[in-house]
Amino acid sequence: MINRKNISLVKNLLRNSLIGYNIKVITHTDPGLIGLAGKVVDETRNMLVLETDKTVKIQKLGSRYQLVIDDVKITISGRLIQHLPKRRRRKTHHVW
Repeated sequence: MINRKNISLVKNLLRNSLIGYNIKVITHTDPGLIGLAGKVVDETRNMLVLETDKTVKIQKLGSRYQLVIDDVKITISGRLIQHLPKRRRRKTHHVW
């Protein structure tokens, strides 16, 4: 369910680093990465580094990720997080 609190949560998430969050790859241009889940240990402009049973680098563009924050499932497009967090703060993201 989308409400004002959830929209605020998503906007805040898009403006900050994803390091420390547990995420799951929902879609990706590489079918072998779909379903992969782990903790984000590093984030570059174009890549997320996940810690699973091993360390995996995943390209942001061409993918969708799912996170759970406060019992709310959030799906984000890699296109929205493609830049460094400090650059994402300058961008305006519309969440409907």
